[in-house]
Amino acid sequence: MSTPQDETNDGSGWIYSQRVKEHFFDPKNLLRGDPKDYKADGIGYVGSPACGDMMKMWIKVDPTTDTI
Repeated sequence: MSTPQDETNDGSGWIYSQRVKEHFFDPKNLLRGDPKDYKADGIGYVGSPACGDMMKMWIKVDPTTDTI
């Protein structure tokens, strides 16, 4: 018996890797609150809005240690 994580809506298999599926079904380190209120030092986008595969990342850099 397959689970929702094994099949797409039409019953075909996923084309994404296991790691991508893990991040999709169990995301980590999500921004809490309104993104407009977050003061990021950098914002990045990757993916294609045409198909909905998009990811947006915000980073904050510590000015003292230059670490994220």
